[in-house]
Amino acid sequence: MPSRCTVANLGAFLAMLDVVSGNIASLWTVGALLVLVAIFERFRRQVAQAEHHRSTPPSAVTIHLSGPP
Repeated sequence: MPSRCTVANLGAFLAMLDVVSGNIASLWTVGALLVLVAIFERFRRQVAQAEHHRSTPPSAVTIHLSGPP
């Protein structure tokens, strides 16, 4: 399986071989960058959510008891 760097650089490689034009290679690179940004953002949100759940102390939980004190 090719690595992410290989996929991101495929457009530049194909342009160097004159298989595609430089414009297509640029679009390929921008597309690969956007996909990588989306992946990293998803990971960042997952880590932030895990950090939030881990940082909430048990004493912050409010327990409501029914009946008189």
